[in-house]
Amino acid sequence: MIAKFIREIIVFIFVSGISRLLPFLLTPIFTHYLVPQEMGRLELILSLYNIFMVFGMCQLDTALQRYYYQSKSIPKTVFFSVLRFSVGALVIYLISMPLMIPLLSLGSTAYIELTLSGFSVLFANLYIVNSLTIRYARTIKYVIFINILQTSTFAGLACYAVIGLKSGIKGYFCALLISYVVSVIISLAILKKEFLVKKSHDDFKKIMAFSLPQLPGRIASVIAQYGNRFILYAIFTQSTIGLFALANKISALMMVGVSAFCMVWYPLLYNENNKSAIESTRKVFRLVIISLPFIVAILFFMTWFIFHFFIPESYSESEHATYIMIIAMSLLVIKEMVDAGIKLSEKTKYISYVYISNTFVLFLLIIFCGSIWGLTGVALAIFLSNMLLTYTTWFVSERLNPMGFDMHYCHFYIAFCFAVIISTYWWVN
Repeated sequence: MIAKFIREIIVFIFVSGISRLLPFLLTPIFTHYLVPQEMGRLELILSLYNIFMVFGMCQLDTALQRYYYQSKSIPKTVFFSVLRFSVGALVIYLISMPLMIPLLSLGSTAYIELTLSGFSVLFANLYIVNSLTIRYARTIKYVIFINILQTSTFAGLACYAVIGLKSGIKGYFCALLISYVVSVIISLAILKKEFLVKKSHDDFKKIMAFSLPQLPGRIASVIAQYGNRFILYAIFTQSTIGLFALANKISALMMVGVSAFCMVWYPLLYNENNKSAIESTRKVFRLVIISLPFIVAILFFMTWFIFHFFIPESYSESEHATYIMIIAMSLLVIKEMVDAGIKLSEKTKYISYVYISNTFVLFLLIIFCGSIWGLTGVALAIFLSNMLLTYTTWFVSERLNPMGFDMHYCHFYIAFCFAVIISTYWWVN
């Protein structure tokens, strides 16, 4: 089982790496065409885009993974449910534009950019659902194909629009929308057999019962992840948000591992035919945490290389925050593992309780640490919040459905994180 897990995680790191690496490679290039203030505007619109995606998805992607093996009509039921909710989110998004533009000082041209990002919400959610179904229903070559299609289409069009046409943020969102539209059309062709199955109202009730209790928590999570830009806007300026955006985008390389891990972890966790699944998850838990320091070291070297050879001097303030953000993002891998008990118990409302509480703590930490230490303080706040989220999730999960994870590995990794963060004050800059 461990050997299979390692093989699959390598494959999905490759797949997730492709989907995140190209946009990541664009970031240093775009810093030469977008000044920090414009990067800040882009980040504010992307934050709105990501927040509205959650309302369109309504956590139905988690229900697809949870119940895929139980009914053949689950993929179709989830797809059309997401379609309805995403259209509703799009309508609200478009209606609220006149309020958002002056509130965030986005400028008169933002109507076009917000409209493009709003339609991207719809097609991005449909793409996510279909790519998940392809992961379960088709061979790995289809997963690789659909990821490469979406990513390469976006990267190619974004480069042409931002660099060639010099259309800035408008070109970025136009490329994003086209890449999702093309990918959704192709994925529907790949999954045509799944859409011939008749929808089941019982399945609809089941997926909603599983998904909706998680929604408040997911909203809190996305507000914690993206809503912090609005807190930064209140404390600092759009330029500071642009600097934070760079740190966040580079540290998102750690999310390659998180995404790949989830693609392998959930089938292992939810496949009820696997009688030894619990013991396997414990072994995977230990293996993953042992691997994290090595992954962090590799990402640190890549970050140092990028900042010293590719990033303009105007963005240099982001470097220290980026290292701390990489550490903070690595904790989300552990969080994804320790919440297994909550999801297996299907008492998903507790996920909401944990996330909502953590979001309040995060915002207080951002205001406090950001006011004292600036951008580095914001990164420290995110690290402390993610650490609290990990331990709180584990505590609740063990009481609902004990998984028996050896948390000594987690304790040692947290100590490693603190040591690394302290060391950055000596060698960064």
